Amino acid sequence: MKLFKLPVLKHWSYLADFVVIVLGIIVAFSLDNWNSERKREKR
Repeated sequence: MKLFKLPVLKHWSYLADFVVIVLGIIVAFSLDNWNSERKREKR
């Protein structure tokens, strides 16, 4: 039974890493767009 749980845990770990990376990229683009819009309104 333990042999089957380890690969499943590994897959969930990879999925969690992927989700964290994607969320980080989305937040970075959002902050970049917010900053660009703020600079545009300032002018």
